[in-house]
Amino acid sequence: MNRTISDLDAPQIDDRAGVRAIYTAAATTAPVQGALENPAPNSAVSGISTISGWVCSTSQIILQVDGTIRYTVPYGSPRGDTQSVCGTVNTGFGLLVNWNNLSPGSHQVIALADDVEVGRATVTVSTFGTDFLHGASGVFTVPFNGRSVSLQWQESLQNFAISGVQ
Repeated sequence: MNRTISDLDAPQIDDRAGVRAIYTAAATTAPVQGALENPAPNSAVSGISTISGWVCSTSQIILQVDGTIRYTVPYGSPRGDTQSVCGTVNTGFGLLVNWNNLSPGSHQVIALADDVEVGRATVTVSTFGTDFLHGASGVFTVPFNGRSVSLQWQESLQNFAISGVQ
């Protein structure tokens, strides 16, 4: 079960010196500072990408998908943009994910720092119906923001990448 700072207020039993008393432990730690940045809430995801974010200080980052899949994630990559908030730059976390391993549709991603939630995102997964599409290729030009943008299939990413803008 996931802990929150409010869980520290749960009643505790003290049986020292034969005196049985119930007390509430006060929270002695500050709230966890951090964010789940990718994927963004209510976004579409596909192919292979990174779930990432930052946390000022933690001993462990867990990413949870749909409440059942849990990954321990590498933590401490350089993030210069967190220096002013955290007092350090080694705050980043990230996990490479093949979204094709999940069923198409809605899924929830939660980032936990020492079992305290720092962010969540509901995403919509789209796939080609296979874990890894081999041998596909193609370049497509689509209108975007008043320009013609060429998208090329990248097998290694299991996704399309911008190959040209005109």
